[in-house]
Amino acid sequence: MKRRRHRSGDAQAVVELHAELYGRERGYDDSFRAFVEDSVNGLVGRDDPREALWIVESGDRHLGSICLKKADESTAQLGLFLLHPDARGTGQGRRLLEEALRFGVEQGYRSVMLWTNSELVQARSLYASFGFERVEERVSFLSGREMTEERWERSLEAPIGGDSAFKPTASPDPSPAADPATETAMDTDTETFIYLIRHAELAYRHGEERSRGLTDAGRAEARRVADRLRSRPIRAVYSSPYERALQTVRPLAETLGIGVVELEPLRERAMADESAALSWAEVQEAMRRSFEQPELALPGGESLREAQRSVAATAASLLRAHPGESIALGTHGRIMAALLAHYDPSFGFDAWQSLSMPDVYRLTFRDGSFAGMERVWSEDAGGKQEPRR
Repeated sequence: MKRRRHRSGDAQAVVELHAELYGRERGYDDSFRAFVEDSVNGLVGRDDPREALWIVESGDRHLGSICLKKADESTAQLGLFLLHPDARGTGQGRRLLEEALRFGVEQGYRSVMLWTNSELVQARSLYASFGFERVEERVSFLSGREMTEERWERSLEAPIGGDSAFKPTASPDPSPAADPATETAMDTDTETFIYLIRHAELAYRHGEERSRGLTDAGRAEARRVADRLRSRPIRAVYSSPYERALQTVRPLAETLGIGVVELEPLRERAMADESAALSWAEVQEAMRRSFEQPELALPGGESLREAQRSVAATAASLLRAHPGESIALGTHGRIMAALLAHYDPSFGFDAWQSLSMPDVYRLTFRDGSFAGMERVWSEDAGGKQEPRR
């Protein structure tokens, strides 16, 4: 399997591979083929020396591609990044991305951007591990479907590869068409660890579920979490999009030299419509009843079973994306309890009440199957034994 610059005849092969994989794996229609065809033909037709298209091939088989083109004089844009299933998990994705970034530096671009979709967990993880940050999102329609597109950017003035200021992690090769529908099965004899991190002490303000952040004490505890976990071989950091969770894991990500990927399923479990303004006593009673009756939900809220289905599916996708690695997930008390109870049904109401802010549990998986969990945080390490919100 090798990489090379494109040559005559490659354009149609790039279009065909995109149409085939996106059609089979994601259900895209012929409008997507037309979009790719315009993009490829425009790139090849311009023949701009500051633009390039790379091909992955094995023998006479076309197995993938990536391109870098000019957005403006100082900004490059990545695109056409795709790998056939036979090329995934071989390291070709990382090599393609690094080669394209180095070319951008050589051509004098100061930054690079790309567009991806919010549902593409593996691709977003890889981009974050290469120093990209999400800067914009928009709702668009493609092949008759609504999706959330994200714009990611990074400077090309930062070092690429090997330097401590830029440390790409060993994420699996991404393929937008493959994520998450066609993630490959985990290798055998792998041990994977998930560090579940509950947010630190927050400044509670009703009605600001997404935006309320940490107190000064909470920010200090977030730094202690980073200090506690900095020696663990964590290769990727994911988080709830809620600010208190993000503020808790950002120091860890910064310490490790990687980005944070936001995932909506890691948000807090809604107990009821937010307008209901449940008292703490009512939240406790609702939690107690939900462990006894997992299908029970208050008006506008999620049942324990609904929350488990969502967060467990996300965890399963991440396990397939990171076989044999350690990852960290920044989240919240109720959804954290839902995931822990999914893997260990003995984790119930009393265990939820015992969670502190922050708190950290390590889940172990062997060959993709749950093998156990342990708490790696304690009150003597900091954190308040106060599960509110």
